[in-house]
Amino acid sequence: MPGWSYHRPRSDAGVSMLKRRVLVVAFAAALAIATGTALSQRAATSPAPSREAAARAGALEGQEEAEVTAERLEALAEARSRGLFGAGAAPTTQPAPGWLGSRLLNATADD
Repeated sequence: MPGWSYHRPRSDAGVSMLKRRVLVVAFAAALAIATGTALSQRAATSPAPSREAAARAGALEGQEEAEVTAERLEALAEARSRGLFGAGAAPTTQPAPGWLGSRLLNATADD
């Protein structure tokens, strides 16, 4: 069948593909701009959230986390005052099989 070929005849198909790509990118950019404008106008006209909405949005959770952190810091201060935190640790004298033992970098620090 010498009358036909797998190769397409050369035409201006590359130019039309470029035009399509530019058109798609321009449309996507216009859509993004329109969406951003609509959302910013909506946010500007919406009322401020109520106290109940703020509580539902995680304010209570933040307060609880702050309380837990304060309790932990108090426990840390108490342990340091008793000398229970950061106490020196002895190196391992009988390591597990396959291990060489422990080597502390600083016996007085918490490492």
